[in-house]
Amino acid sequence: MIMIDPRHHDDGQKVAMEARPDIGSPEAILVSLARALSPSVQEPFSVTAFPIIEERSFARFASEHEETIKTITYEASVPNMFGGADDFSEEMRTLRDEANVSKVKTRLESDGTIDIKATRLTEIANHVEKGGGKIKATTTDGSTYNSDEHAAHEDVDTGGTESEKSDFWSRVRAALDRIF
Repeated sequence: MIMIDPRHHDDGQKVAMEARPDIGSPEAILVSLARALSPSVQEPFSVTAFPIIEERSFARFASEHEETIKTITYEASVPNMFGGADDFSEEMRTLRDEANVSKVKTRLESDGTIDIKATRLTEIANHVEKGGGKIKATTTDGSTYNSDEHAAHEDVDTGGTESEKSDFWSRVRAALDRIF
């Protein structure tokens, strides 16, 4: 089951998908679907799929390892129509409009450690955490962060009998309200 919310959200449109290991991982299926849809979408827009990350999970990692982050790798999609009004989002839109860019992947490294309090890094992390991409980071002591391991999810109890169908859909709706 795939639910798509095409309405405007500050962080883009949303998709919720039932996890069925017997079919494949939800992220892989959505990425394949996005790839299949992209050729039919008119420029300058594109279709990409990234998971929404648990709120502030990267910020917590960065705070715990503030003076030790050595590398950060971002993969970020360009906002289509909507999205934040921060400098990062505006620069990404400019790249889309002027150079036909749909995705940016950047690896930041430091001879010392990276100052994660920089405004631009916070803007990128916020964009990614809202489903706009992925983040990986490593520290001088070998600790790592990978946003793939912090994808937000909601569990819905699907047990019950046929007579409990309306209750099942109520549980699905409540989960979607928490996601969307």
